[in-house]
Amino acid sequence: MPASAFSEADHSSTGAQSLQGWEESRDWNGNSWHASESGQTWHEASATAAWDARDEIAEPWYIDAHDLVLEPPSGSHCFTMVLLHSCSGGPDDWLPIVHRLDLPFRGKIRFVVPCAPVRHENHGGWSGKMNSWFEYSSDGMQAKSPAELVEQRHRLLKLLQRELTHLPGQDPRRLVLGGLSQGVALAAEVALAADSVIGGLVCLRGSVLASSTQGAVRAGGKGLQVLAYHGERD
Repeated sequence: MPASAFSEADHSSTGAQSLQGWEESRDWNGNSWHASESGQTWHEASATAAWDARDEIAEPWYIDAHDLVLEPPSGSHCFTMVLLHSCSGGPDDWLPIVHRLDLPFRGKIRFVVPCAPVRHENHGGWSGKMNSWFEYSSDGMQAKSPAELVEQRHRLLKLLQRELTHLPGQDPRRLVLGGLSQGVALAAEVALAADSVIGGLVCLRGSVLASSTQGAVRAGGKGLQVLAYHGERD
C-alpha cells in the first residue's frame, strides 16, 4: 500500500506517527502499516486483540418500527397528507419525496406516515420477516388473507378520522391520501371505503387490488380525484 494512500486526516484519526524517516499508521482494529527507507510492511492484529467474538456484529435488521409525523414550521396546518410506504419499506422512504414537494402552501401541510406491521411472509421460495400492510396472493392481485387488509383498512380509517378533527372546519377535502407501491393498494382501499370524499388520492408505482373495485361504489369513491404516477415519462 503506497504511502500516498494515507492522508493527513487518516493519520490523525488512526494514530499515525512519523519519527526519523519511518512512519506507522494504526487503524481502530489494531492493524498497523509501517513505512521506512527499507520498505513497507502491513501487520494484522490477532483476532483476539481486534475484537471479542462475543461482540461480533449481528445480521442487519432492516425493519422500521416507527410512525413518522412531520409538522409544518409554523406549528399549524391547513392540510394533511397521510402517506403509506411500500412492502418491505418504511416511513423514511417518503422523506426524499416530501422534501421535493414544491407547493405554494407547502408550509401548511402536516405529513403523517404510519408504519406497516412486521409480518412473516413467503414469496417464491423466500421466507422472512418484513414490514407489510398485507401479504399478497400468488397472482399479486389480492390479499392472501383478507383479514389483514380489513385490519389495516380500519386502522387507516381511524387515523383519517383523528386527523380530520385537527383540520379547519373538519373538511375531508383537506385530507390527501398517498401510497407508494403496496401502499397504493391500501390507500385506494381506504379512500374508497371512506364515509366522505377526501381531497385526493396519490398513487406512485402501484396498483389497486381487484377486490377494492368490486361491488357498488361507496361514498368515498364518488368524485374522488386521483393522481397515478409510475415513471418519469408519465
